[in-house]
Amino acid sequence: MPKNKKRAVSIASLFRNRNFALLWTGSLTSYTGFFVVTIAFDWYIYTTTGQTLLLTLLGIVEFIPTLSLGIVAGALVDRYDRRRVMILSDVIRALALGALALYVLCYGFNLYFLLGTVFLTSAIGTFFGPASNALLPRLVVKDDLTQANGLLTVGTTIAQFIGNPLGGLLITLVGVGAGLAYNSVTYAVSAICITLLAIPASRALAQKEPGEKPSSIWRDTGEGLRYIRSQPPLLLMTVVSMIANFFSFYNLYMVIYTTRVLGMGAAIFGILLGVLAIGAGIGGILVHHLRLDTDPGLWIPLTWGMTGLPLISLALLPYLPFALASMLALGVFNSVVNVTFLSTVQRVVPDRLLGRYLATDQSLVFAMIPAGIVGGGFLVLHFGVGPAFLIAGVGTALVAWSLLLNPGVREWGRRRSTDSVPDVKVTLG
Repeated sequence: MPKNKKRAVSIASLFRNRNFALLWTGSLTSYTGFFVVTIAFDWYIYTTTGQTLLLTLLGIVEFIPTLSLGIVAGALVDRYDRRRVMILSDVIRALALGALALYVLCYGFNLYFLLGTVFLTSAIGTFFGPASNALLPRLVVKDDLTQANGLLTVGTTIAQFIGNPLGGLLITLVGVGAGLAYNSVTYAVSAICITLLAIPASRALAQKEPGEKPSSIWRDTGEGLRYIRSQPPLLLMTVVSMIANFFSFYNLYMVIYTTRVLGMGAAIFGILLGVLAIGAGIGGILVHHLRLDTDPGLWIPLTWGMTGLPLISLALLPYLPFALASMLALGVFNSVVNVTFLSTVQRVVPDRLLGRYLATDQSLVFAMIPAGIVGGGFLVLHFGVGPAFLIAGVGTALVAWSLLLNPGVREWGRRRSTDSVPDVKVTLG
């Protein structure tokens, strides 16, 4: 009973933290718009053209900026004030989506304009994501990081639960332009929330020792890469993530699974994604309450491999009740992995390198996604959605569970639940 009371106070205290409350509100708002536009794009493109190839192209365009800018983005995030990076990112995305919405309302839908906007907003998001995750340790104490990440995941869950059905509704009743305009407004609201954060500017790399030469972007980028190389467990998890992400194509092709396999429409597609979001919220809370972050090197690979099981279920049991249960489980497992990993990284990676590590990891991990989208598209076209999902599930499970064979990974981040985590100082060669 005392433990439950303590946890309840921890949640309440986080929301009494003005900075965290603003970050959570901005995240909830912007993600709501993001999910509105995502489902609108996927459903509109596929149902209008009926071409799987265009969904593949959309996915590739979305990930190209991460591959090309990710590593350098981390150096910029660490070099400049992270809050200002986030504000500028939100403002640019709001203007880009607003311009696209205006074009659609005046001239109609244009695939090329859409792909260009997706490319631009994805490129800006490459800076925003690492900046946001690297900023969180400045807003809450380290012992509250897991709870904070879990609550941010819950906020994303609420946003997805609202945004997915709303996206389907808007595109049906009003059109794509309304969804674009809505997302533009949500990014503007997020920028206002971040502007109101009351924290000191963070320019760690600008504070050089007397007589030390100013470093360049490329030198800072190289320092981030050397840090990853100096941490074998992190390096191995990054490499395995690249391989496993080949099988993540199922995200893009859920719309085809819904229409072809289940024989359902837009409403069920939105509900399936909503159930996935609910699972993510549950998983985010479980990490803190079950203290999974005290032994992350064990729980991350174990739970990560379990994400393959719902995909296998989707392939072998193509019925709506099983699909709903599978999506719920998939959301739980994915969220447990993400929250546990991110919270541990925020604790053990030095603050001055945190942006570079997060951006580099994001860039390297996402490197395989375009190949997975193409490979997944080939499997769907030639063998069907069910066999493609079966391959994705088995591949994910085997690749993720292989990490358990490495003692360094199993020991990574391990600590007693009652211990405070000290700052880690790393000397780079």
